[in-house]
Amino acid sequence: PISAGTQKCAPGYCWGPGVRMHFLIHYVISGKGRFYCGSSIYELSKGQAFVIFPNTVVKYCADEKEPWEYSWVVFTGDNSFEIMTKLGIFLQKPVFTPENPKALQRVMERMPRERSLEIRENLLFTSVLFELFALIAEESKGVNKLNRYFIAATGYIKAHFAEDLTVDNVAEAVGVSRTYLFSVFKTACQKSPKEYILELRMERAGTLLNS
Repeated sequence: PISAGTQKCAPGYCWGPGVRMHFLIHYVISGKGRFYCGSSIYELSKGQAFVIFPNTVVKYCADEKEPWEYSWVVFTGDNSFEIMTKLGIFLQKPVFTPENPKALQRVMERMPRERSLEIRENLLFTSVLFELFALIAEESKGVNKLNRYFIAATGYIKAHFAEDLTVDNVAEAVGVSRTYLFSVFKTACQKSPKEYILELRMERAGTLLNS
C-alpha cells in the first residue's frame, strides 16, 4: 500500500484523461459518476467499486446532480496483477459490486492515509489492504476459465523459467493454444506470455546480482 483516503467530489469534477502509475481501488460511498477505461464507459453509484490499472489511460467524473464520494487506496507490488486476476478483476472487467458493501467500506475507512517511517505502521497498513483483498475474495463467485488458465500458466512459468522455456511449452502444459494463451495474458496483465517470461528472468537476474 502507498496511500489511501476519501474524497467528496464537486458536481462534474473529473480526473483525467490520464495515467496512474500504480493500482487504485475506488469504492463509491454515495452519489454517482462515470468511469472511462479504454473504449468502455461505466455508470457507477453507491455500493460499487472500480479498479484503475497502472499505465492505462482512464478518466472518471462525478455526476452533475449527485456527485459521488468515494474511498480509495493506492498500492503496488510484483504480485498485484496476479492478485487482481485471482479476485476476478481484469482491465476488461475493472468494476465490481460487493455483496457486503458496508463491510468493505469499514475496511476502507481503516486505511491509514499514507505509508509511515515506522515499520509497525506499514505492516498494519499492509494487513488492512490484504484484509480488503480477502473480503473481495470471500465474495467472489469462483475463478472463471480465464483466471484458471492464467494462474496455471504463471505457476508453470515460475517453476520452469530458468529452463529453456518457450511459449509453446507453457501453452501445452496448460492445455490451450498459443493464440488463446496470448489473449489470456493480454487480458489479465497487459503483457504477452513471452514478455512475462522475459521480465521474470530479468527480475531474477537482478535479485542474484544484488545478493
